[in-house]
Amino acid sequence: HTKYHNSNDFNKVITELSKLLLEKIANNKNALSKRRKDRESLLSFIKEKYPYTDLYEDIEKLVCRSATEVYIPIPNSFKFHRNNPHFFGENFGTFKEGTNQLVLNPEDRVFNLEFIPSGNIIQAYINQDNGKAIQSKDSQDILGGWLLYNVFQLKYRELLTYRKLNDLGINGIRLVKFADSNRGIGLEFIWIDPENPPKDFIGT
Repeated sequence: HTKYHNSNDFNKVITELSKLLLEKIANNKNALSKRRKDRESLLSFIKEKYPYTDLYEDIEKLVCRSATEVYIPIPNSFKFHRNNPHFFGENFGTFKEGTNQLVLNPEDRVFNLEFIPSGNIIQAYINQDNGKAIQSKDSQDILGGWLLYNVFQLKYRELLTYRKLNDLGINGIRLVKFADSNRGIGLEFIWIDPENPPKDFIGT
């Protein structure tokens, strides 16, 4: 943007942004921690130097994953689908012979996901290797936005911690297969007694 040209501050932004986007890092805890700190430092610098511009939001989109990019993991998903290939829909959990890849195309394993007790419904599908993820159909942000901001009332980029879940009396989810197949699958946040889990409990 021309309003930033010939600015030492903006040159610093470009230099640090280039490092974040172009430099490869080792896949270890220390390197990833440093990358996160560098990212936070750059965003703090931009917020301080350019507080009334769109620059912060634009750079954040480049260096951070979406704040609402969320999926619901299915514990022991491969075993679950092998034992219950039709739970989410006809052949939704069927794998290609000798692989961990689902047989049906993504568009053919879409179902209605109904949140209990609110009754809100979104379209979701089973995705990733081993069918390990429940994601919203058109964008992961649909599911994430609804869960983080509507259900848990979090602020923007506030972390959903185990402590917060514990305070809310939540440590698990229950998936319900409705008798009416057109209704899809119900999802309910619950508390599971570690000493007395339900018979159909599936842990990580």
